[in-house]
Amino acid sequence: MERPHPDASWPSSAYAEYDSRKLTVLTGYVAGVVGFSIGLHRIYAKKPLWWGYLLLAILGAVGSLVLVGFVFFGILFLWLLVDLAFMRRWVEEHNCSLQRQVFSQAQQTEIRHRHSTQSVHDTY
Repeated sequence: MERPHPDASWPSSAYAEYDSRKLTVLTGYVAGVVGFSIGLHRIYAKKPLWWGYLLLAILGAVGSLVLVGFVFFGILFLWLLVDLAFMRRWVEEHNCSLQRQVFSQAQQTEIRHRHSTQSVHDTY
């Protein structure tokens, strides 16, 4: 996936916005380990089906009363391993999309600013 190359003349506010909104792989991993029963890593990575983790955890807890809960916990654990394997890709895709969005907005703002400055100079 090709990332846009920001121009050095773009405002530092665009860089600050990108840095404040970007995701990190480490935080995704920590969210997966700490909040796996509610799908916290999927919420962090802005992925759907986080509620599936909660459902499997509840079914596993209830099912453990009749000794079938291990099946639900097993599915939950395997799904978590697959998700953690994809975490790096999810973070890179999100950050690339965010970078395009933030810097294209900065570029559009710069173009509007140039046009408004130019029209002010034209009137004098």
